[in-house]
Amino acid sequence: MSQFFTILRFEWQWLLRHRLLFPLALLLLVTGSGALYYGHTVVQERKNTQHAILTNDTHRFDSLVYKLATADTMTAEGKSTYRQLSHPAVVQFQLKPAAVLPVAPLSMLSLGVSDIAGYYHRLEVNWSYLHSEEKINNPLKLLTGNIDLAFLLVYIFPLLLVGLSYNIISREQERGTLYLFLVQEGKVSVLLLARILVRWILFFVTFMLLAIAAPIIQGDGWHELLSWSIITAAYTLFWCMLICLIAAFGKSSTFNIAAMTTVWVLLLILLPALSRLMTEDKKVTTHAATVAAEQREQEWELWDMPKKALLDSFYNHYPGYRDAAAYDTSAASSRRLMAYYDMVTQRMDRFVANDEAIRKQAQADMETGYYYNPAVYTQSLFNQVAHTDVADYSHYEEEIKVFHQRWKAYFFPFFFGNSVLSPADYTRIPVFHHTPIPVRKNILWGALYLLSLSLLTGFAAFYLLRNQSHR
Repeated sequence: MSQFFTILRFEWQWLLRHRLLFPLALLLLVTGSGALYYGHTVVQERKNTQHAILTNDTHRFDSLVYKLATADTMTAEGKSTYRQLSHPAVVQFQLKPAAVLPVAPLSMLSLGVSDIAGYYHRLEVNWSYLHSEEKINNPLKLLTGNIDLAFLLVYIFPLLLVGLSYNIISREQERGTLYLFLVQEGKVSVLLLARILVRWILFFVTFMLLAIAAPIIQGDGWHELLSWSIITAAYTLFWCMLICLIAAFGKSSTFNIAAMTTVWVLLLILLPALSRLMTEDKKVTTHAATVAAEQREQEWELWDMPKKALLDSFYNHYPGYRDAAAYDTSAASSRRLMAYYDMVTQRMDRFVANDEAIRKQAQADMETGYYYNPAVYTQSLFNQVAHTDVADYSHYEEEIKVFHQRWKAYFFPFFFGNSVLSPADYTRIPVFHHTPIPVRKNILWGALYLLSLSLLTGFAAFYLLRNQSHR
């Protein structure tokens, strides 16, 4: 044990004098700071948008409630104001809710799919299938992609580790000092373990110091930081064990650096590309233009449908609204219009149901492929901690659909009862609230998976060293 700690101390002193340590540390500091700044900029832009939405919606709500409560029904203008602001069609249109996906505290560390997925949607009674917000994208951003701390950890860290570890054992062999070490009853396995531990601690502490900036800047996220640290520790250990395995073959430094670089290319470029090719769904989803054209066809067909037949179809789904005035289609009644919008939605849901099934199956296939792609799996785990994963946005879309049903369920009694809203009814209007997916179980399973790979690789490395020592 004393030999182990002695090697630790001397290895740390050697690293401090190593000519590559300062350039690598500077590179990591500059790129890490740039990644944090970029992530913070993207998140702050999104926060500003959400704040503007909340401010605008709150102002509109307060203004409408105040106008309705203070409308003087003794005057013609007051009667008109009261009639408009108490009518359910006007209210639901004026107060179209924004279903906003809040920014998670650690999202600046791993942007995931947040740069391409919509994070807010405006709903109303006649809202149909989920669609993304259209916006003009910066072509340079689309070309270069995003850089965040997760990218540095998953892709750049292994190269930095290779730069500091390619001669972790071979330098002693090439200098002729390994024999002297063995003569003094030293063990190569202890030497390798101590040296790789120094490097693991160095990189783990550095990346965690960079990650701590997120909760400091955002003012929240300390609990999520524990999950982030577990994944960071497991992934960095996995690469350290890979380095040990290659070093255990006892080859030259030139062979080691070539082998380690090849492993990096295999795990981070070739394997994900091949996995993506194998799991790519051959089923073709409906083009967005086709969906839009189908919606127009359904709208025209249902608009020309006989009123009684349309209402009958609606009442088959909502029998509770069938009453004495079930077929009232007078100008003052909104029954036909609400039935029309709802039937369009139902038909479009059936039309895109196959696409939804294809997307869910593709997501399931992708998650199954994680176990063959440690790097991709780690990226997904980081995204899950930051709540920017594909699964988070799928969950968000399902929440929107559920909330839309709540929104309709609240307004339908006013439409079909030909009743009006009071200021008190305004306060009971449903509000969208997002509930994040619990990720603790996923993180633990992911960490155990990476640790299992690390242990298997480590056992293989030290098995090779033991066999070589008996030759």
